[in-house]
Amino acid sequence: MDMKTKPIDEATVEELRIYAQMIGLEIDGTENRNVVLGKMKKGGFTPERIAIYEKAVEVSDREGGGGNTKVENGKKMFKINIAKMPGVGGDRPVGPRVNGKYFLIPRGKDVWVPEEFVEALRNAVQFEYEPSINGIGEPRETLSYPFSHVA
Repeated sequence: MDMKTKPIDEATVEELRIYAQMIGLEIDGTENRNVVLGKMKKGGFTPERIAIYEKAVEVSDREGGGGNTKVENGKKMFKINIAKMPGVGGDRPVGPRVNGKYFLIPRGKDVWVPEEFVEALRNAVQFEYEPSINGIGEPRETLSYPFSHVA
């Protein structure tokens, strides 16, 4: 996964949103280009170029098939599919971060993802509470981004 840079004026609004989130700005994914650039400027970030990280490549775009694991460039890769979810943002790509690296994974598509990002998805959990007779019940741990391994 190579990091590339792009002039800020050539970046798409989605790339700007992702970059702003990577540098720690509060971005909810609905801001337009001017709002994102304004937040970057207010936060003291005025780069001429921004870092763009490689997106996960859909399985259909790759040669070969069969199996849900492979080794590519010395890295173990897994074929996964992150479920689309109901509600706002439920079809937006997921961008796990590992050791300062960012990987954008589309939802609802079979994609090859490096092992460390699959592990980050496994560890991204949230707690849900179901009501009980006496109030809130025991917490139940669920995946923040449910995904499946594709055969």
